[in-house]
Amino acid sequence: MPSVFLRRCFYSIVVLCGLPSVVLAQTAAGDMARGQGAYLNGAGWYNLNTAKANAVNTDAAIRWKQDLRKIQSEKRDLEARTAAGKKLREEEVKQRQQERERQLRVAPTGADVQTGEALNVLLYDLTDPAITTESWQSKSVALPEMMSVKDLIFRFTPLSSSSKSSAALSKGVIALSRLAVTGKAWPTPLQLPEVERERLEYEKAYAKLSEEIRAGDFNIKSVQEMDKSLDALKAKVTSAVPVERGFRTEAGKFVEDLKNSTKMFDAATIDYAREILVDTKDHEATTVAELVAFMLKYRLQFASAERSPDASELYTKLYDTLRQQHTAFGIKLPDALPPQALAQDHDAVKPVPRDANWMKRHDSMNERVKKGNVDLLFIGDSITKGWEDAGSAVWSEKYAKRNAVNLGIGGDRTQHVLWRLDNGSIEGIKPKLAVIMIGTNNSDSNTSEQIAEGITAIVKKLRGNLPETKILLLGIFPRGAVNENKNRRVNMKANVIVAKLADGKTVEYLDIGPKFLDGKGVLRKEVTPDLLHLTPVGYQTWADAIEPHVARMMGESK
Repeated sequence: MPSVFLRRCFYSIVVLCGLPSVVLAQTAAGDMARGQGAYLNGAGWYNLNTAKANAVNTDAAIRWKQDLRKIQSEKRDLEARTAAGKKLREEEVKQRQQERERQLRVAPTGADVQTGEALNVLLYDLTDPAITTESWQSKSVALPEMMSVKDLIFRFTPLSSSSKSSAALSKGVIALSRLAVTGKAWPTPLQLPEVERERLEYEKAYAKLSEEIRAGDFNIKSVQEMDKSLDALKAKVTSAVPVERGFRTEAGKFVEDLKNSTKMFDAATIDYAREILVDTKDHEATTVAELVAFMLKYRLQFASAERSPDASELYTKLYDTLRQQHTAFGIKLPDALPPQALAQDHDAVKPVPRDANWMKRHDSMNERVKKGNVDLLFIGDSITKGWEDAGSAVWSEKYAKRNAVNLGIGGDRTQHVLWRLDNGSIEGIKPKLAVIMIGTNNSDSNTSEQIAEGITAIVKKLRGNLPETKILLLGIFPRGAVNENKNRRVNMKANVIVAKLADGKTVEYLDIGPKFLDGKGVLRKEVTPDLLHLTPVGYQTWADAIEPHVARMMGESK
């Protein structure tokens, strides 16, 4: 028998649930879904047997589900073509997209999981209308213990010809636990006594608003009170939270994330917010069937969990669970390429972009580069991007005055950096020095030799486009607790290979990894508590280790 949550939200995993009419596009497909929604809200909305008996509505809903999948697929194709620009033919774009989706299904990196990309390709497979209701009822896999849909972070997926409400929902994320944050769930910088009053005011304002919405008693003044409390909290963070070691930056980012999560309370989407709050108040998804149907009902996909430690941990468990569901249904995953093929033609050296959010970050960095006055570049992934977060205080002290630009994007691998270098990241500038640290995200799916080839391609590209720029190539930082960690071993071997790129003139190689370890080769927790990303202490260690080299290579000292 379906659970209470399943009966409340939808009547069948095969039949796409009726969506709140406020978010449906004004299209023929939207009209059909509105008709389906009316049926569900009347005879059989929570009655599995009644709904199954109505074949006409079942068929209509299946067609709607097929349309939704088609739109999602076309959207991915469009994003890939837009990202590739005019440099690649359409068939090449498609081939690279297929290679990317194969990797997400077969061997995603940790970053692929945390950004939600790997979860979303598995979700797409599980929404196949060919999977029958009977299959879902008999083969649905249990979700990880204690997992709540409220703890996951979602983004709304608009259809083509989106309505105003769809556009409004697309601007933010849907993170219910974040909205309902209380007590010790607040990040440490926001638990300071100095911000207690503003913090409690927000908790009170949100609790009042959510209860009113669930009761169908929406009051615009309650939304205004919540907004006012968030503005007050933001102002207090600016004046009361210490700037040292990135505390103010982290607190400010959480408040901004909180504000983004409140966008579903806009006038055009308040009905959507009420529906989702009511559905999740006293009911939980306990199986993959229930989770998928919940996400279908509200047109949700997984958003990035990179800035939410609790959600990040859940994503890792959830990916394994979704793979189990694939296995239960007998969904055939693409075969991995044979080792010989990988050795001859692998993705670490093929320039490729990522998704739309990634492109926004890339475009913003290009805008900075276009302004000129760039003497120092830092090129890499989320560890490099972290100079803007945990490393911000050190960056301000050491690099801001040197006209430095951060070209780090979370989750990037060598192939993504290669694409960026081809598409504006170094156009029209002549920096004195480029600091490179890249490759750790390749270690889940590439060999040490392939990673080294990717890094070599980056160095060659920089040499070719910026002949006057010196390069400080850093060894990939250690990850995992101990030297026996699989990813660390792959990276260490890659470091040995790329060390040979040093030419004594333009390119220098430096391995500062040992400075992050204790005497037994164990990563120090005060440097990287998650065994990958750095703390403010880690960024200070990084800056101190490379400072003599940076000063000399930029011509500041001998």
